[in-house]
Amino acid sequence: MNLIPAIDLMDGQCVRLFQGGFNTVTYYDFNPTDLANKYEEMGFSKLHIVDLDGSRKGFSNNSSVITEIIKSSGLIVQLGGGIRSIDKIREWIDIGVDRIILGSYAIHNINKLRNSLNDNECSKIIIALDVLFKNNPVLFEEQAKNWLAHIRPSTVAVEPHINTLTSNTFQSKLMISLVFQDRLLGVLTLYHREHSVYTNEHESLIRCISPEISAIVANSLLFNKTHYESLSDPLTGLPNRRPFVRYLKETLSSAERMRSQLALFVIDLDHFKQINDRHGHLIGDQVLCDFAHMIGSIITPPHFCARYAGDEFILILSNCNNRTIQRIYRELNFGVESLIIETKSGATITLKASTGIATFPADGNTYEQLFAAADDRMYKNKLDQHLTIKDIRSVLRAH
Repeated sequence: MNLIPAIDLMDGQCVRLFQGGFNTVTYYDFNPTDLANKYEEMGFSKLHIVDLDGSRKGFSNNSSVITEIIKSSGLIVQLGGGIRSIDKIREWIDIGVDRIILGSYAIHNINKLRNSLNDNECSKIIIALDVLFKNNPVLFEEQAKNWLAHIRPSTVAVEPHINTLTSNTFQSKLMISLVFQDRLLGVLTLYHREHSVYTNEHESLIRCISPEISAIVANSLLFNKTHYESLSDPLTGLPNRRPFVRYLKETLSSAERMRSQLALFVIDLDHFKQINDRHGHLIGDQVLCDFAHMIGSIITPPHFCARYAGDEFILILSNCNNRTIQRIYRELNFGVESLIIETKSGATITLKASTGIATFPADGNTYEQLFAAADDRMYKNKLDQHLTIKDIRSVLRAH
């Protein structure tokens, strides 16, 4: 067992949250760099850093502190919190972070990570799941299997409960590299419970068919990549219009069967054209990506978020009540207000967004009816610019 000390950072200071709540913060007088050096003096070789500002806001106030810890100590650093882009992953790796810890961003963008990162970069990724379950570890185990199946759909295990690296269950194995067009795709491994089962003849046979297996795997990877790209927005990594329409129709059908409520949010960034005109389209793209990552940090399965078109985004809350709708709207507002984009010229960009909400069955029974109602309310709120939680409650009560 390895013990790894941790430092939680907020506004450049060492802090502690009570049960993960940002409203119960304890600040400590320790200098983060001095504390890291103290850990090193005590004999620790690794350090776990949590960037709470990055986790909460989507951008970091602690970059200089974290960089100083890495440069001034000999500790192997693993870092988590607010890392929600390929560029940011590479930036931290270049600075010297040994392991990057990802949460919901990895779940929603697993194929993007696979296709964008090289093997060395992928080896530095740790996916962390914060899970709360009450008195039902069996249910938790089943849910964990579903998550892992989603994360690694191409993985096939001989016996899921057996670790083939450490278990003595399998006494023989035969490994063959799968190579296609001079690119290593992976390794085919055969296991057997008995000793000395595989012979040179077995190896020769597998090597004879390995080119065909490699071609099948390569075609499968290409199909998965093409399928992913057809369903996702290449800029933000969010699902695009096609899966949104399909998901909304499916959840509408489910809500009708279950007699449950469904909510559709249509969100439009205000004055986005002015951002493009004043700062350029590259900054505009950054704004869209940061906004998308913020939404992705709020919405978790079974709920759904997508980029519909341009600066318009969609949220679908399935099997939700009015309290959930109000909570998500508050979190969305807080996320928008907290999102600050800094340009290379030193300018800062703050955002505003207009939101329209429609619910099933109150506002309609079809995709077209719900979208029309939410879109209409979004444009009315854009003109009004004064939508509050009180207004949301009034709309919901009217239904």
